Amino acid sequence: MYYYTDWGRALEQMEGGLGVTRVLHRICAVITLIYALIHIFYVIRKAVIERKYSILYGPDSMVPRVQDIKDAFNMFRWFFYLGPRPKLDRWTYWEKFDYFAVFWGVPVIGLSGLMLWFPTLFTSFLPGVVLNVAMIVHGEEALLATAFIFAFHFFHNHLRPENFPMDTVIFTGKMTLSRFKEERAVEYERLVSEGKLDTVLTDPPSATAQIVSKIFGFAAYISGVLMVIAIFVTLLTVKD
Repeated sequence: MYYYTDWGRALEQMEGGLGVTRVLHRICAVITLIYALIHIFYVIRKAVIERKYSILYGPDSMVPRVQDIKDAFNMFRWFFYLGPRPKLDRWTYWEKFDYFAVFWGVPVIGLSGLMLWFPTLFTSFLPGVVLNVAMIVHGEEALLATAFIFAFHFFHNHLRPENFPMDTVIFTGKMTLSRFKEERAVEYERLVSEGKLDTVLTDPPSATAQIVSKIFGFAAYISGVLMVIAIFVTLLTVKD
C-alpha cells in the first residue's frame, strides 16, 4: 500500500525487490491458509468426531459466554477504581475477541487476495470491477488488522504492567506459578479443587529458550512499532 513512500521502497529493496516480495507474500498467504484450515479441522474433529463438546462451551472453550461480558464490565469498573479486579479463567474476554477477529480477517483478506492472485480465473465468471473492489478490500483489511493489533493485541501483550515490556509465553509456552495464580485465578482455583494442578506444572524454560525468545521477540516488537509509526505518519502527512 505504501510503495510510493521512501520507507516503503526501502523495505521493498531490503527484501530483495518487488519480485521477491511478491513471492514471499504469496508463500505467507499459503501458510496462513494451511494453518487456518488445520485449526478448523482440529475444532471439528474435537467437537464432532471425538465428541468433546467442552471445546464449544465452558472454561476450555474460546466461544464467548455471559461470564466474559461480566468480566469485561468488571474490568472497566476496576480501571476506574470502582471495584476489585475481576478473577479471570483460562481464556479471557480479550483473547476471545482477538481470536474471533481472525475468523473475520482471514476469509476477507484471503478471498480478496486470491482474486488478485488469479485475476483471469475470477473474471471468467465475475465482472472485472471485482478486482478493483478486491484491491481496496485487501489493502484496507490489512491496514485494519495492523491497527487492531497495535491498539488491542499490543496493549494486552506488551503494555500491561505484568507483561511489560514483552510477554514471552507465546515462545516458551510457560509462565510462573505466581503469575498464573494472579492472571488466571479462576482456572488455578478449579485445578486445585479438582486435584489437577500437577498436570500443568512444568520445569521453567531453559536459558537458551529465554534468550532466543527475547531476541526474536524484541526484533519483531521493534520492527512492528517502527512500521506502525511509519504508517501513521504517512496517513497524517501524505495527501491524495
